[in-house]
Amino acid sequence: SRKGSFDIRVEMVDRVLPTLTSYKDLTVPQGSSMILGPDSLSLSDPDTPPGALTFVLHLPPHYGNLLLSGSTLTAGSNFTQRDIKELELIYEHNGGASQID
Repeated sequence: SRKGSFDIRVEMVDRVLPTLTSYKDLTVPQGSSMILGPDSLSLSDPDTPPGALTFVLHLPPHYGNLLLSGSTLTAGSNFTQRDIKELELIYEHNGGASQID
């Protein structure tokens, strides 16, 4: 028989659920666009990096578009807290007469 040793590393898993820390309405002038930054929408989680905190768009806006790095998001698309932090998420109003989107 041989004698030896080996290490076992225990990897921590997500112990704390994300918390919605900012969720504010935007006022966008008709026909304009606005960046959705961390002051508008923000999740925090002490044990998950921003690139792993994912939002899923279930219903896209009716009177405009959400753009991620210039590409229009559709139902089922996702974006991350890192995208928001890096100011890559934009709401673009289509210019029509609408009040709330």
